[in-house]
Amino acid sequence: MTLLATIGQNIGNEMMDKINFAWEDFSELCAFSLKRLLESMHVYQTLNMEDMLCKADPNYKKYNWDYAKRWYINLDTQIGEAYVCPPQTISLVCANRCCHNQLHPHNIGLSVTEQLGRFSGNGSSWSPRILNGGYIPYCRLENDKEITQIFSLQYQCQSCKGEPVTFLIRRQGLKFQIVGRSRIEPCILPEGFPKEERNIFSDAVCASQTGSILAAICLLRIAIEQLARRVANDRSGRELEEIFEKYKTSLPVEFPSHVKGTLKQVYDSLSTCVHSADANQQVFDNAMKELAKHFKMLSAFEFAGK
Repeated sequence: MTLLATIGQNIGNEMMDKINFAWEDFSELCAFSLKRLLESMHVYQTLNMEDMLCKADPNYKKYNWDYAKRWYINLDTQIGEAYVCPPQTISLVCANRCCHNQLHPHNIGLSVTEQLGRFSGNGSSWSPRILNGGYIPYCRLENDKEITQIFSLQYQCQSCKGEPVTFLIRRQGLKFQIVGRSRIEPCILPEGFPKEERNIFSDAVCASQTGSILAAICLLRIAIEQLARRVANDRSGRELEEIFEKYKTSLPVEFPSHVKGTLKQVYDSLSTCVHSADANQQVFDNAMKELAKHFKMLSAFEFAGK
């Protein structure tokens, strides 16, 4: 039975104007949300449980969620208002460059490790503690409207048994946000991106995933320029128009003419953001899509810029 079906069945139609979840149902919603957050979102991105559920079932817009915002989620022992068992495994790419799973652009399972420690008392002191479950909130703030908690979650790759990946999750009311991660997730670039500039392209994507959008735009612009200069065999020249023209003329004759100018077009759109200090996520995302198409098409040809 699905999560939505379970909650809907337990609440019943007669309770449409109240929020009276059984604790295990709210806990299941939290666990489902945490798994989605960890597997599909990046640092500083937020998942709102209420919005997520309302999109799946419009009836949930009728509920008053204010009570749930004040509930205390306990990830340690079965006490408190809501005991939540977070996902024991999540699907991620291992951040260890020596892990043999890095040879494949597929997600791998990671499983929970021990909690490193907790703040005690008023939060002024920190002491190590080992827990079998590995989860414990070490910060809790309350006000009249909602509760704020911070959780430390740790997972370890079961393939290489390398350094655990640690997440710092902030919960404010019904919102979960990734506010920290060590190690930063690796970037698997789409097929065809040139090998010599791959690290710069990868750094640009990582910057965008950690909220540094303007830095990501700058890095992506640098990667494009370095690629064009390498192909044009012009590392020091300052006439970029000529360099991009040389890049276009060096492309295979069979390469579609309408995409030969992609690099220059993307470079210009990124330059506009750089000169105006505009941290525009949409411009970066569109640039990556256009580059991915360009390089994927180019991968079918013999080309020096690969």
